[in-house]
Amino acid sequence: MRQLLYRTLIIAWAMWFGGIVALLIFVQRLFQHDRELAIAAAPQLFGAFESYQLVLAGIAVATAIALWCIARSGWAMIFLVMAIAATVLAIVSIASITPEIMRMRASGETHGPAFSRIHGISMLLYAAESLSLLVAGLAIAGVRLDRGRMVPTIDR
Repeated sequence: MRQLLYRTLIIAWAMWFGGIVALLIFVQRLFQHDRELAIAAAPQLFGAFESYQLVLAGIAVATAIALWCIARSGWAMIFLVMAIAATVLAIVSIASITPEIMRMRASGETHGPAFSRIHGISMLLYAAESLSLLVAGLAIAGVRLDRGRMVPTIDR
């Protein structure tokens, strides 16, 4: 059971962290290559990612809770705390920042200081979420080899 939970945790984390890193790289590259296309496409990309990350966040947090209950691993607890932090950051962004950015975008207010401020906050939240997920990933790496297999450590 522990192996199944651990593997589920790794997959959910990898898809979440990889998705956020890929999104940020792709949007940045899109703006460098074709700004007009990026202005149209970026909101669609971020919108799709928001739903995706919430599903993965739910899986990662639920799995980390189950793994911690079974193994009482310090690494599982670190992962859980970091995954919850990343989830909270994502929810704050989705619930308060995205609607404001979309409102400003719809009304053509994307070139003033107010938009720059809200966009900066959005970037800060995505960076903090990425950092939380990076630390969570480092916690996943807190494993030991047991007869050639990777298993979570149990430190009581």
